[in-house]
Amino acid sequence: MRLSSFLLGAPVVVVAAVVAVANRQTVRFSLDPFTPAAFGLAFDIPLFVLLFAALGLGAVLGVGAALLSRAGRSASPGAKTGRSLLPKLGGRPKPPASE
Repeated sequence: MRLSSFLLGAPVVVVAAVVAVANRQTVRFSLDPFTPAAFGLAFDIPLFVLLFAALGLGAVLGVGAALLSRAGRSASPGAKTGRSLLPKLGGRPKPPASE
């Protein structure tokens, strides 16, 4: 494990623990914006679970977006080796020789 990962990760874990302890109250999470009291689409969960779920979803979406953007760049045939395909295709046309 790199030292930089530890130096950045340790404070994040401490802040997450503080948030979890400070937000233990139960809140109603509703998926229906028009009738929040609808029991079919609402449930009671601790607030820190909602916060961590939102952070986790954001991290997963961020990693997915990074992978998709990286996949677009490496789609070219010579991207993995860093070489061009021009030599295999005959290269660039040579200018006419002057006599």
